[in-house]
Amino acid sequence: MHGQPLQQGGEEGGLDGSSSKALASAAAGADATADTADLAVTRELTTRDKVLIELLQTERKYVADLERLLGYMTHLSNNNIVSIGVISALFSNLKALVDFQRGFLIGLETVLRSTATGDERVGSLFIQLEPMFSSLYCIFCANFKQASETAMDQVAQLQAASTVMEPTHELPSFLIKPIQRICRYPLLLKELVKRTPDTEFPAATVDDLVAGLESIKRAVDAVNEARRMHENQLVKDDLARRVQDWKGYDIQSFGMLLLHDRFMMLIQDYQRDLVIFLFEKIIVCCKE
Repeated sequence: MHGQPLQQGGEEGGLDGSSSKALASAAAGADATADTADLAVTRELTTRDKVLIELLQTERKYVADLERLLGYMTHLSNNNIVSIGVISALFSNLKALVDFQRGFLIGLETVLRSTATGDERVGSLFIQLEPMFSSLYCIFCANFKQASETAMDQVAQLQAASTVMEPTHELPSFLIKPIQRICRYPLLLKELVKRTPDTEFPAATVDDLVAGLESIKRAVDAVNEARRMHENQLVKDDLARRVQDWKGYDIQSFGMLLLHDRFMMLIQDYQRDLVIFLFEKIIVCCKE
C-alpha cells in the first residue's frame, strides 16, 4: 500500500497571526482561500500551514466519503437488495469506522481552532487513538480482498442501487479509501515534522509530532500484518479444499501459513511448475 508524497517547497517558519487566523477559519469550516487572499499583504502561508490545512480538508472529504458509503450500505439493507451476509462481506465494520473518524475529525478541528499559534498538538490525537486506528483498520483492511471479490460477484444484484452508487467502478473506489487514508497519515505527519524544526518551534510541539508519526506508523504496520495474515489464511483454506489426498496429514496441524510462491523445478530435463507453501511447522510443495 502506497500513498503519494506531498509536494514540498514554500516558506519555513512559525505561524504568525495571519497563518493562525487562516487555520482557525479552516477549522471552523470556512473556506481558507478567502482568508489567504485577504492576508496576502502580510505574507503567504508557509508550507507548514498548508500541510495542516491539507490534513484538515482531506479529513473532511474522507469522512464525507465514508458517510456516503455508509448511506449506500443502509440503502442496500433497507431495500433488501442483497443478503445480510453479502452486506457483511462488503462493508465489514464500516459503521464503527465512520463513528471513529467523525470523532477524530472533531478532535482535529478542535486542536487547530483552539490551540496557541505554533503549538498544534496534532500528534497527540494519533497517540491517544493508536489502539482504535489499529483495531478498526485491521478489521476493515484485512477484509478488503473479500469485499472486492464480493462486489464483483454481486454486480448484477447491486445494479438495482446503481443510482446511489455505481457498483462496477465507483463502489471499488470507495471501498479502498480507508486503505488509502491510513497510508496517507504518515506522509502528512512526516511532512509536518519536516516543516516544524526544533530551532523555530517549541520542543514539546516537535516531540508531539514525532511521537504521533511513530504512533501512526505502528498502526499502519499492524494493518499491513493483519492483511497479510488474513490473506494467507484464505490461501490456506483454499489449499485445504483443493488438495484431494493429504496422505494422512492434517493441514490444521501445520500452523500458520507464512509465505507462498510459485517456482520452476527441473526434474530429469523436464521443467515442472510447482507451488511452495511455507507453514510454521512444515513446507509443502504442490503441483497444479
